Amino acid sequence: MNNLPPSGSHRSWAVQAAVWLRRRSAASTGLALAAAYVLTGKLSLLLALPPGYASAIFPPAGIAVAASFIGGKRTWPWIFTGSALLNLGVGYSASQGWTWIGVAAAGTIALASVLQAAAGGWCLRRFIGYPTLFDTTGEVVKFLLLAPLVCLVSASLSVGGLTALGVFAATDSATDWFTWWIGDTLGVIVLLPIVLVIAGSPRAPWRSRALTVAVPMLIAFALVVFVFVQATKWEFEDSLSEFRFQSQSLSDLLQTEFRVQERLLEQIEAFLSNDATRPISRSQFKRYAQAFLGNFPMVQAIEWAPRVPGARRLEFESRQRADFPHFQIGEQDRTGRLQAAADRADYFPITYVEPLESNREAVGFDLESQRDRRSTLTTALHEGIPVASPPVHLVQEKEQQSGILLMRRVTQGGNAPGVVLTVLRVRDFVDRTNAMDRSAFRILLLDVASQAPIYGTPEGLNSGPLFERTLTYGTRLYRLKLQPTEQYLARHRQWKSWTVLALGLFGSGLLGALLLLLGSGVARRREAEERLALTLVGADLAMTDWDVARDRIVYGSGWTKLLGYAPGDLGSKSTDLAALVHRSDAPAARHALIRHMKGDTPTFEAEVRMRHRSGHWVWVLARWMAVDRDADGRVLRIAGTGMDITARKQAEEEVVRLARTDSLTGAANRRTFLEQLETALARVKRFSESASLLMVDIDHFKAINDTYRHAGGDAVLKHFAGVCQSRLRRVDLLGRLGGEEFGILLVGADCASACEFADQLRQRLADTPACTPDVQIAFTVSIGVTQIGRTDSGAETVLGRADVALYRAKETGRNRVESI
Repeated sequence: MNNLPPSGSHRSWAVQAAVWLRRRSAASTGLALAAAYVLTGKLSLLLALPPGYASAIFPPAGIAVAASFIGGKRTWPWIFTGSALLNLGVGYSASQGWTWIGVAAAGTIALASVLQAAAGGWCLRRFIGYPTLFDTTGEVVKFLLLAPLVCLVSASLSVGGLTALGVFAATDSATDWFTWWIGDTLGVIVLLPIVLVIAGSPRAPWRSRALTVAVPMLIAFALVVFVFVQATKWEFEDSLSEFRFQSQSLSDLLQTEFRVQERLLEQIEAFLSNDATRPISRSQFKRYAQAFLGNFPMVQAIEWAPRVPGARRLEFESRQRADFPHFQIGEQDRTGRLQAAADRADYFPITYVEPLESNREAVGFDLESQRDRRSTLTTALHEGIPVASPPVHLVQEKEQQSGILLMRRVTQGGNAPGVVLTVLRVRDFVDRTNAMDRSAFRILLLDVASQAPIYGTPEGLNSGPLFERTLTYGTRLYRLKLQPTEQYLARHRQWKSWTVLALGLFGSGLLGALLLLLGSGVARRREAEERLALTLVGADLAMTDWDVARDRIVYGSGWTKLLGYAPGDLGSKSTDLAALVHRSDAPAARHALIRHMKGDTPTFEAEVRMRHRSGHWVWVLARWMAVDRDADGRVLRIAGTGMDITARKQAEEEVVRLARTDSLTGAANRRTFLEQLETALARVKRFSESASLLMVDIDHFKAINDTYRHAGGDAVLKHFAGVCQSRLRRVDLLGRLGGEEFGILLVGADCASACEFADQLRQRLADTPACTPDVQIAFTVSIGVTQIGRTDSGAETVLGRADVALYRAKETGRNRVESI
């Protein structure tokens, strides 16, 4: 009995197995296609422009067109799947979840991607044919012409759909469409030859091109992306220069305004201490305080709180009821309402307050009744200097903003003893001081001791670039943090690096296309590839071909534009070219060239100054590569380029100068001055050298600004800086520390010689007024002098001592020099 199936059944089973294997192979290939689409898409989006969909190159577009060209319509479902998964992921990341708009956007892009792949595959088969080797000029030219035409499909459908869905702004649709089209076009030009090397037919010729086509293209692609990333970092840093400058200016202004507030309190204390025989009345206090309040709208109140012994509380309350019938010394209950204060040994009730109407609720409030105010009061009574309180919520505050009390004791005069205080509304203070575009910057001001935010919120800051500085107000420290917003970064976005990327990628694609046309011969092909790569990288640059064995150099026409010499005028020897290099740059360039010729480095690259025919120096970026070596590795021929980078060098120097100097006066900015002061202090400690610091303040500068406006104030500042610079040596340094306050570092000067220099400078400035087109402005300066000592702990210590000397000079009549 025969149990075997008939022969026909054997054939049916074999056919079914073959079909199953083909389907399994097709499914594996499809999954690989979808995975490659998603993976390369995620990588390309790292180079994308906001809002994150349009990249300078989109490799999946090239993979999809190549897959459709090779496999036809059976690849379309996998292309749709890969595109949908990629863009669903993008939408999920952008929205932190699934949204119908994200799903619709992913579907729109996926459909557009499939239609573009189908159109690309059909056009390439129709006008070039398949299988193909792309080994004729006609086929390569057709491919380069068809790629941008085919890529109109996805750019138009995708951008149109995303604009309709509201993902893209209609005002930006032209830019979005262009970047999308460029990204897809470059993706097709670069990736299609690589995909053909991997899966194209006929297999043997395409496989043999892996090292001669695919690898050079991938290397070129990687180099272009690397250059793009570095250029993007440089552009990003450059875009932050305005942010850093404005942040420094705002921090200087805030610190200056804090000092103004301290001096305001000192003037009020002096007013209350003036007459020891007769106390200042409420009406006199009102008139005096109102003279200041108009200039300081951020000050909520100016207040006077006398010390009232507990035994005299009733007598004091009775006396105050002549002006306030319901006056009582009070404190806040748990709900914030005022109630009669508990018994204490002493009280410090708010008695005089201006303006009265907006601060009436504070009248009678005892500063001893709350811990934060009590600790500040105790310190102010003990120290005898302005002392700032921790952030407080004001008794009279109707809005949600922090307040700071600045207190100073009064020990003389008819009203003594007691404390005078100002009440600063922090948000109003910062907003009025800040003249920057608020949509461009995020601001956070923290009380250092409590880490409590008194302006802005920590949640508003992200991990982006940050400017930080510590400010001082009434012996209390505050941390200022500023960060550029997305609007600032968008307004300062530069396109140079993106353009370099697009052109470099196009060059990579063109390189691949041209490599397909190279003739046979491994040695000739390698040399031609290297020369072509240099030609593409150095297009429109000064080309050089150096026969090392015969020491003969052939120059391209670009040298005429670069240095003004005709190629025949440069001389054919390497020494002739080296003679044009600046002697300061020659050793490093020679060392780098020797290392390259030894094979230690793949290329030679150096930035050197070269003498132009007219006599001036030109910064040149020289890139050379050994393109031929003998069997022992000795270099036979070197090819290279020279590029004029003078403008870039000048721009870099200007950026450094702006980062280290004050733009108005040309003096060093505060950060640079402090760095040099630290250096001088280190030399004093290590070598026992002499050095002194002068702190200079322009007297009555606010009055000058008020009288002659900012143009007059600027003229005074520039005149002051000019006179100082004319009297300083090269080793000395002038720095602008903020507003009208300057520092002068005198190297090698002891206190006596520094005082002599300071007095001569003071006299010179008093004798030479600043000039504007309309008026001459006379002004004087006060100067504090201190010698840097070996025991000084840091620059801030020296600055503080000089500041005290400056304060003495101003307190004793101004237009003086005082030393410590």
